[in-house]
Amino acid sequence: MTALARLAAFGPFVVLAAVPAFSATIHVPADQPTIQAGINASSAGDTVLVACGTYLEHDIVLRSSVTLRSEGGEPGCVTINAQGLGRVLSGQDLAPETRIEGLTLTGGALVLPYWGAVLCRGGSPSFSSCLFADNAGAGLVATESSDPVLAACTFARNQRSGMRVEKGGGARLTDCMFEDNWFPGSTPGGGMFADGGNVELLRCTFARNTCGDSGGAVGAWNTANLRIEDCSFTRNSGSAGGAIAMIWSQATIADSQFHGNTAGAGGALFCYDQASMTVTGSTFVGNSAETKGGGAMVDYYAWLNVRSSTFFGNAAPDGGGLHQALGNLTVENTIIAQSPQGGALKCSQPVDPVIRCSDFHGNTGGDWISCAAGLLGLYGNVSADPLFCDAPAGDFRIADASPCAPEHSGGCGLIGAWPVGCGATTVEPTTWGALKHAFRR
Repeated sequence: MTALARLAAFGPFVVLAAVPAFSATIHVPADQPTIQAGINASSAGDTVLVACGTYLEHDIVLRSSVTLRSEGGEPGCVTINAQGLGRVLSGQDLAPETRIEGLTLTGGALVLPYWGAVLCRGGSPSFSSCLFADNAGAGLVATESSDPVLAACTFARNQRSGMRVEKGGGARLTDCMFEDNWFPGSTPGGGMFADGGNVELLRCTFARNTCGDSGGAVGAWNTANLRIEDCSFTRNSGSAGGAIAMIWSQATIADSQFHGNTAGAGGALFCYDQASMTVTGSTFVGNSAETKGGGAMVDYYAWLNVRSSTFFGNAAPDGGGLHQALGNLTVENTIIAQSPQGGALKCSQPVDPVIRCSDFHGNTGGDWISCAAGLLGLYGNVSADPLFCDAPAGDFRIADASPCAPEHSGGCGLIGAWPVGCGATTVEPTTWGALKHAFRR
């Protein structure tokens, strides 16, 4: 037999081998009476499609490479309510092809270990357009090397953090919302807690989350590594770090907004105990602390690097903008303006912050004071009105004549988080009360 004939003889087998396995759609309750029964009847590649309605089920076990989806594709279509009788969902070693889409997951009990209404142990499932709400534990726990991917999900009113990442777990979240979650204490993170592992947050929103410990919105310790980009933090609160607290961990924060967060220390950010935090292109408005660091505080051999950012109207008795205790602080190309209390920057230890190409101006209690005294006029540092386009309305772009504009900054380039956005502007005075009102959402 010729080579061509042999190839022709085996051709049909080659074609058949390339055909993907048959995938089925199992309808609940039309084909199977319950969600768990639908999953039990499924195989890898199948979809369990749930008709709109409320399902009183608990401790549902997911199957790897199976999609669980609501018929409407949105969380308002299907609610799974565990009624406080157990977890809502759980899965172990779930493949990336495992998808959970368009569900409301609620009523989960405070189940040990991990306190999660939804528990992922190992694997990398994906969740999209899901609502994790009103659970006695966390909405979702990722642990034991689990690395879930979440898109357009909401965590609301969960009682042991919105989401927890523990024991080597990780997570990647895009366009997710955390609102009104809380944790009573003992560990950081009312909105999200990370105990080791890598966490990425892109275009996520954290609002009104609280923690009896540190990190009202996000708290991390034990070598966690966080990347936060284009996120918003509004009116979160904690004992330290109203928005974010890093302890023995590291974070990079870029192009993010911090409005009206409150804490005992570090109104928006708290960096402590050998943690490292780098902040670029971010805006801090109307944050406040009861003691130190209305915008941010660094302490106990930690490193805080603030670059190309804007601080406006932040308040604390010691350091309305920033406070440096026993830690390391670098401030570059940054504006600190109009703090109604505590001055621009204060230090409670004999430390030497590195400050370059920055503008401290109009801060009640002083601008270049405390550990920043003597740095005005050196390394490109100035004290001049930054000429915001419309600060009371939240527009922190600068006028073309601003001393922070690249053309007028003496070779420092742009100072602050926002570029030139208007011509000559008349600066309108504002008050602390007006600022709080503007960012009370």
